[in-house]
Amino acid sequence: MTSNVISAGRAQLLEHRAIAVLPREFRIAMLDACRWVHVMPGDVVTRVGDPGDGIYGVATGAIGMLTALGIPDLTIGHIFCPGEWFGIDPIFTRLPRNATMSARLPSLLAHLPMAAVERLGSEHPEGWRHFGVLAIRGAQAATNLAADLMIPDSRRRCLATLLRLAGARFATPERRPLLAPVNQLELGAIANLSRNSVNAILRRAAQDGLIDIGYGTITLRDADALRWIVDEA
Repeated sequence: MTSNVISAGRAQLLEHRAIAVLPREFRIAMLDACRWVHVMPGDVVTRVGDPGDGIYGVATGAIGMLTALGIPDLTIGHIFCPGEWFGIDPIFTRLPRNATMSARLPSLLAHLPMAAVERLGSEHPEGWRHFGVLAIRGAQAATNLAADLMIPDSRRRCLATLLRLAGARFATPERRPLLAPVNQLELGAIANLSRNSVNAILRRAAQDGLIDIGYGTITLRDADALRWIVDEA
């Protein structure tokens, strides 16, 4: 892991909209206190039951979440994309982690240890409120997930889920390629659709030039058009 890679990842996290609302001084202090971790697809970052040892920011790659708050055979429910943070709850609840997080792509993570969280919360007058903002972001993501799963039309629900898994549900990121690191079977399970339904929806989107279907990934070629189908069509 080179210094250039870490510098680029740091810049991605520093200016991302997920924490851009926080004071720049606090964002810099957060990243100064982070240690950098590189993980490969399939590597587990945290497991259900682990102690809360701090929070993680995704600088590059993608991290899938498998929650323990569901049926035993549940598939991943969400993917954290570059700029997003996860593992926030335990710094407030002091309870063990309730989700297993694993890499879906080669990923660079910023890990802010619990000791650094405590120190920043004490040193900065509104430090804990700033961490609370990150927790609220997580709650909003969960609300968005639930709202998309309530879309009755199967095509719109599938495409909304695809956009969310690529980190493009409400805006199109600048990074390229813009992809969701899931296969068609996983997408169907996440969107609560049959494999046949998902295959037909994705085939139509591919024919329209909106996506490319790869091995274990779906690349979004026109996220704006997909979003229009979901929200306006």
